[in-house]
Amino acid sequence: MIRHQIVDEEDLKADFEEYADKVRELKGVSNETKLEFYGLYKQATCGTCVGTRPGYFDFKGQAKYDAWSSLGDLSQSDAMLMYIDLYNSLDEDDLNSNEEEEGVVRMSTLFDPKADEAESEADIWHACRHGHVDKVKELVNSEVLQQVDTEGRSLLHWAIDRNHVELAQWLLSQGCCPDIKDGEGNTALHYAVTCDYVPLVTLLLENGAKQDIKDENGDTPLDICDSNQIRELLIKYST
Repeated sequence: MIRHQIVDEEDLKADFEEYADKVRELKGVSNETKLEFYGLYKQATCGTCVGTRPGYFDFKGQAKYDAWSSLGDLSQSDAMLMYIDLYNSLDEDDLNSNEEEEGVVRMSTLFDPKADEAESEADIWHACRHGHVDKVKELVNSEVLQQVDTEGRSLLHWAIDRNHVELAQWLLSQGCCPDIKDGEGNTALHYAVTCDYVPLVTLLLENGAKQDIKDENGDTPLDICDSNQIRELLIKYST
């Protein structure tokens, strides 16, 4: 149930980001719950579902699409509140489980919370995840632009993952390679395509991101694309 109350938007966004970090630590929740979180996350960060439903044999894509599209025109603020409420409705077994369940949902934002404890670059990784452009500029150097954290994610991966367009553009302008792979073989373009971030897909393609790089499952960004608009972009830049 949505909590109808006066909520400061900035405070809500900050709370939502904190809970999103908590959700990424969950390992024992059901596929149904994963899909609920996925749909609410997409609604909260991107708004109303767009595009067409994936084809018949794309079961994972269909499940993700349905979870998002079922929310209709739910406002982004209400989606954030429902996301937080869903987490708070979980029982202790869900919150404390150490068993990772194989699921149909693949969210680019999954990460190991230990990444926050990276010794020498803790501040810059945190600043990047939260889109603090000025702080990243203050802490960045030529070496860290090409480095990855304990989960194999570069600063660009995090900027793309959290939909920080300005930060991603700046990192690319400073020489951050768009083709660095994370621990699962995903490039920043894989992330942008998975999250349906059209402006970021365009930005990466304009900066020469390669489309033929495969992740550990053998998938290129085009292989995992659920959006017709992004598919057209990928095809356009490949010719």
